[in-house]
Amino acid sequence: MVQTAPNTHLLVCVALCGDEFGSLPVLDAGARITDFGGDVEGYDEVAEMVLFEGDDMLHSLSYVPARDCLALAAVIHEVANHCAMVGAQRCELLARVVETKVRKSLRIDLVPAVEAIQHEFDLMLQRLSSRKVQ
Repeated sequence: MVQTAPNTHLLVCVALCGDEFGSLPVLDAGARITDFGGDVEGYDEVAEMVLFEGDDMLHSLSYVPARDCLALAAVIHEVANHCAMVGAQRCELLARVVETKVRKSLRIDLVPAVEAIQHEFDLMLQRLSSRKVQ
């Protein structure tokens, strides 16, 4: 898959999600921990699972053929769910928008959309990983 330049990924995200995309955090662990009732250990367990499965999720996004819309939508749905579990608001929003467009057969340029999801998911994984180091 051809890689989109990092600056282009933000243009794609804003085009798909609207201007609010830029104001969302890549990762808001604090908000999710609050949603977990303040259970940091519970959040950390979920974060560990997302980190463990992260490379496989990225790999799946890279190798699902764009012409197989049902399989692609399923993988994107899983990415969105993983993001929601840890508070990765930007990637979750982007994945949900792309999934909806794919499932409804709406017009979308899939290559840059999937690359943008990959980029945002990778950013989220980096933030989760660095959070664990602290």
